[in-house]
Amino acid sequence: MDITWAHEQEFSQYNTNTTGGIAIVNRVVLGAMLDGFWEFRPDGSLQPNTDFGGYAKVKDGPLTITYMVNPEAVWSDGTPLDCDDLMLTWLARSGVTGRNGFSAASTAGHADQNLPQCSPGGREITVTYRKGYADRAARYGPAEIMPAHVVEQQAGLTKTFIDYAATPTSPELAKAVAFSDNGWAFAPGKLKKDLAPSSGPYVLDSWTCGTASSRRWTRSRRPTS
Repeated sequence: MDITWAHEQEFSQYNTNTTGGIAIVNRVVLGAMLDGFWEFRPDGSLQPNTDFGGYAKVKDGPLTITYMVNPEAVWSDGTPLDCDDLMLTWLARSGVTGRNGFSAASTAGHADQNLPQCSPGGREITVTYRKGYADRAARYGPAEIMPAHVVEQQAGLTKTFIDYAATPTSPELAKAVAFSDNGWAFAPGKLKKDLAPSSGPYVLDSWTCGTASSRRWTRSRRPTS
């Protein structure tokens, strides 16, 4: 199934986690493409997105949450979704990469987390909060989780973000930061599909720019069976 969506503003960036990419028009487009652990109900409340995965409180004092990616979840290019993608989210949104690090539109929630724990290729990440955080379900949500493999490839990294998590200010991350902040900012109508895989129900098929900008989504194989 195809859907064509018109908007009075021009889509500009695949990454809304940055100060340059955070915009309603980008979120409108990416809401059909980039899944997370929760989604909105019609009344505006949150519900778990079990197609993507789940989360569970491990304990209080300190608050500890485990986020579990559905074993069947994949990016639309066939790459498995795993905790390396979640670790990129933490690095990009927690502020731990320092002055020359990722340009985070917001660090809410993620800045309160200690170094998450996960294993290469694993589907679970365990997060401990330094202080109570009532909105824990809303971390790692829609349009937050970006494809780590794309950033690693474009930056020429030889290690994963899991490897860099303990040394978040490593100068080796500079090219990853540059791509994450700027490499997903597309010129009007110039979609680079290979850089913008989907984790949700649709992939962005085409983009026509102009006075009434429009995007065309194509139904994707859900990331879960």
